[in-house]
Amino acid sequence: MAKPFTVAGALEAGKITGNEVYTCQGFLEVGGHRIACHGVHNEVSVERAIEVSCNVTMMHIAEATGAETFAKFQNIFNFGLKTGNRFGRGSQDAGAYLFGGPAWQCGAGDQFLRAGALM
Repeated sequence: MAKPFTVAGALEAGKITGNEVYTCQGFLEVGGHRIACHGVHNEVSVERAIEVSCNVTMMHIAEATGAETFAKFQNIFNFGLKTGNRFGRGSQDAGAYLFGGPAWQCGAGDQFLRAGALM
């Protein structure tokens, strides 16, 4: 869902050109955690990454974008706004889990930056 927005923000900010090619081996280690992709995509362009929903490429793009710029574009695209719907543990709103939300402020840091690109 958010992958096109991750790419759009990076393009608009000039952090990527759209001509990059990334390597997807089916996972990426982030903060000591192995985050899986939907498959092993090998060499994947930005366009193809959106087409096949490549998590690994999106994490690389989010990292290239940088924390401040990534958060800025999440805000521009209205991600993280309270929906009124309750998810997970009953009292948390989905927005709490997005980059810059309470989980980020509690020290989850760059792990949420990269994982935020996957939505």
